[in-house]
Amino acid sequence: MNSKSPSRFILKSTNEFVILWMVLTLIFNLGLYLIVRYLVDPRVQNLSLTPDRIELYSKLVWAGLILIMFIIFTIVYLLISAPRYWVDEQGIEIRSIYRAKKKIAFDFEEITEVEIRQIPLISSAFNFGTLVFYKTDQNEKKRVAFRFLGVKYPKEVYLEIIDKFENIKQKEITAEDLLL
Repeated sequence: MNSKSPSRFILKSTNEFVILWMVLTLIFNLGLYLIVRYLVDPRVQNLSLTPDRIELYSKLVWAGLILIMFIIFTIVYLLISAPRYWVDEQGIEIRSIYRAKKKIAFDFEEITEVEIRQIPLISSAFNFGTLVFYKTDQNEKKRVAFRFLGVKYPKEVYLEIIDKFENIKQKEITAEDLLL
């Protein structure tokens, strides 16, 4: 292991990644608003309704639309900014900051492949990416074990994790050699 690399470090989603998803959610909500405003609302008002019913309908629709937009925005924010990833020599641990007792731990032996995924222009501009860890199940199929969403400097983190992973494999080999 590198002498300058810490034995245990924490990763979380970058602010740029969270802001990107908030902007995408905002654009989605704006599209939802425009659909309701220019497609649904005029059709309902063309029906033979009294002005009192149209006013009540408008108030209910806009209150419901704002509530739905707020809920979507909040869910996206919580899902992206909640996990924290702890990496050490034994394995990887994922903790949620909103549900402190919920944690998922993986040993390096379970991981079969690590991959970096980046959004073509945005990820390279802000230098963030998603690390995807794969494992094999009982049917020998490659499955996604977990993802590190929006990690800053993903290539360096990838190399650090691969270094830890290789050190674990080397320790196993030397232990087997000693037993033989």
